[in-house]
Amino acid sequence: MRKTDLSETGKLSDERIEEAAILDGDHLFTVPRPGRHHHVMLHMHEHHGYEYIRNVLQGFTTTSGRFVERIEAHRIAKAAGQLIPRAGGYAKGEVNDQDGNHLFSEDVW
Repeated sequence: MRKTDLSETGKLSDERIEEAAILDGDHLFTVPRPGRHHHVMLHMHEHHGYEYIRNVLQGFTTTSGRFVERIEAHRIAKAAGQLIPRAGGYAKGEVNDQDGNHLFSEDVW
């Protein structure tokens, strides 16, 4: 594993994006890679009784065990060299995240 420079802090870190995650208050839900956020929502519905999933935070967990929202996740993934080109392109309203600022699971696996 290589050290990555998180440009805003200037500190070197081994932190990488680990899993897609949804945070609902104090409850964190994840699924293993290459799971996407809709897989996390399906898990919440099937295993935790969620009927409607709204007012939650979508983000990622990191190898440091933190939950980070999409903007911070993008900085971490970019610094760690995890960004990959999307085979399926980009949906309407999504930014080419090689230069954008919000991370989507499609950008890393």
